[in-house]
Amino acid sequence: MSKKKLIVLASIVFLALVFCVSPVWAATNDLCCSDGGSKYMNRLQAYVYDVDTDKPIRGAEVIFAGPGSYQVKDYTNSKGKTSEIRGANIAGNYTATASIAPYKSESVSLSLESKSPYECAPIVIRIGLKKSCEPSLKVFVYDKDTNNPIGGASVSLSGPGSYSAEDTTVVTGWTDRFAGLQPGSYTASVIADGYDSGIAEKNIGENDCGQLELKVGLKAKPCDRVISVYVYDQDTNNPISGAIVILGGPELYSSSGKTGSDGWTGLFEGELEPGEYSASATATGYHTGSAVTFVGENDCGQLEIKIGLKKDQCEDSRSLQIYVYNSTTNTPIASAAVTVTGPNYYSANGVTDSNGILILTGPLKDGFYTANVISVAGATGSGSVTFNGNICGKLDIRIGLKLCCPNCNSSNSFQVIVYDDVTNKPIRGAKVLITGPGGYSVCDYTNSKGKTGVLKGANTYGTYHIEVSMDGYSNKIRSVTVGQSNYGEHIVTIRLNSI
Repeated sequence: MSKKKLIVLASIVFLALVFCVSPVWAATNDLCCSDGGSKYMNRLQAYVYDVDTDKPIRGAEVIFAGPGSYQVKDYTNSKGKTSEIRGANIAGNYTATASIAPYKSESVSLSLESKSPYECAPIVIRIGLKKSCEPSLKVFVYDKDTNNPIGGASVSLSGPGSYSAEDTTVVTGWTDRFAGLQPGSYTASVIADGYDSGIAEKNIGENDCGQLELKVGLKAKPCDRVISVYVYDQDTNNPISGAIVILGGPELYSSSGKTGSDGWTGLFEGELEPGEYSASATATGYHTGSAVTFVGENDCGQLEIKIGLKKDQCEDSRSLQIYVYNSTTNTPIASAAVTVTGPNYYSANGVTDSNGILILTGPLKDGFYTANVISVAGATGSGSVTFNGNICGKLDIRIGLKLCCPNCNSSNSFQVIVYDDVTNKPIRGAKVLITGPGGYSVCDYTNSKGKTGVLKGANTYGTYHIEVSMDGYSNKIRSVTVGQSNYGEHIVTIRLNSI
C-alpha cells in the first residue's frame, strides 16, 4: 500500500474515534450511542405475543413498511422480539404487520418524525396475536323411532348475516361440512321422503372452534303398504290368467293368490314390513318363474311385482347322445352306423365320431327311443331310453360292442412310403401325420428310402387319415379303414406331385 493511502486511512479512523468514542466529544455533543449508532436515526423493534397467554411468540414474521417504499422483513426470536430495524428516516406513518399460524395476522401503525426522537433505545412496537377460530358444522339426520341414520334427506342451514346453504345427507345420515360460519344462531331445516319435516338450532359462540355437530331427529309418517303381482308371457307380453302366485317376505310373511284375466293378482295386505319380498308363479304350459323386490322404509301405498314366464318347450331342448365303445378294451368305436327310432314314427341315423359319439337333437317327444348300432367290422348292438314330462335335457345311450378279429392279440400298425410321382424316386424328410378314432394321432418323417418307421397304436377299428406334406410338393391325404378283415400291418404308398 502507498504512503499516501495509509495517511488517508489513518485520518478516517482518527475522525471515527473522535466523533463516536472520545469521552470529551460525547460529553459536549452527545450524538453517538454506545453501539456506534447515531441518535437521530429512528430504530424500530417489534415484540409479538399471545393475547390470551401474554407469552412471547417465536418465529412470527414481521413486515415493517413506511413512506418512500420502505419495507423490511424480520422474524421474532425466542423472546418474541425482532432485530432492531434501522432506516426509518423519512417522516410519516409506519406499519408493522405480524403473522404466524395458527394466529390471525395483526398490524400496528405509528407516526415518526425525521431525526427524532434523540434516543439510543429502539422504538418497541407491541403486537398481540389471537389464535384464529374457524368453526364448521355438520348436520346428522336420524329416525326418531329407530335411531337409524336417514340418507337422502335435504338440509337447509340458515344463520347470521343472511347465511344460507343446502346439502343432502349420505347413507350415514351426515351432511358435508358447512364452513365460513360467523358467531351466532344457526337453524337446520330437514325434509326426507316418508318423514315429517324437522328443525333444530345451534348457537356458535365467539370461542367455538373446529367442527361442531347438529342432530335432527325425524318422525316417520304412517306407511300402509299393499302388493299386487302381475304374471305375463315373456314371448308375447300377454297376461297369463290362472297363474298361482306365492308371496313370501319379512317376519315369516307368506300368502298366495291367483291371477285374473288381466294377469294381476288381488292385493296382498296385512302389516307388510320393510324388507325383501319374493314372488313365485306357476301356470300350465309354462316354466315356473320368480321375482324379488326390496321394500324400503319409505315405500308406501300399492307396490307391484312383475313375473315373466317362459313357455315349456321341453321337446325342443331335449337331445340323445349315443356312445359306442369296445366292451373288451373300453375304447370308443368311430364310424359306427347308428339308427334311432321313437314315438310318432320318429327315425334318425348317423355315424359316431372319433370319440365314439353321435348326438341327435330335438324336438324329441315323450316316449321310448331305441338305438341300433353296427360297426365297420360288422359288430352290432342296441340300447334304449325313455323321455317323460320331467326330462328336458340330454339322455345317454351307451352301447358296448364285442369286436373280434383273426389276430386279436396282435397290434395294428402303419408304415408309409413316399415317392416323387414323376421321377419315381423316394422323397426324404416328408412329414407324415396319421389321425384316427379314439383320438389317435402320430407323426413321423421319411428316411433316405422315403419310408417312415412302423407306426403302432392304431388298434381301434375305424377310419384313419394319412396326410403327407413336403416343401415343393402338394399335400396329399389318404384314408384307410381298419376292420376285422384287414386288422394288422398296413404299408401305404403315397406319391407326391411337385409344385
